[in-house]
Amino acid sequence: MMIRIKIKVYAGPQAYLPGKQEESIIQIREGARVFNLGEGLGEKEDCLPERLHQGLEGGLLEGEKIDPQEFARAREMYYGMMGWDPQSGVPSKYKLEELNLGWTLPRLKS
Repeated sequence: MMIRIKIKVYAGPQAYLPGKQEESIIQIREGARVFNLGEGLGEKEDCLPERLHQGLEGGLLEGEKIDPQEFARAREMYYGMMGWDPQSGVPSKYKLEELNLGWTLPRLKS
């Protein structure tokens, strides 16, 4: 059974503007990515624990494992969908400027 609930958001004298919240969330995600890249955290850290590639022990998923090559392909697809370089996970200049985050570009070059 599916229940649909319609929520209307109203904050003070200004009504909720659709799209603004989503844009802010994307800006935060992209800014966090740039910060992490600047700190040396990148594609090599976007990984799963080795034990997930070896197979789970016990329980309903016993023996299930994640193929490392399949995971790498999925990660590249995710990077591409985010507007990042599919190999390195670095956000594109276009994506950052589109989100008014062009000022973060020097951090990527260091």
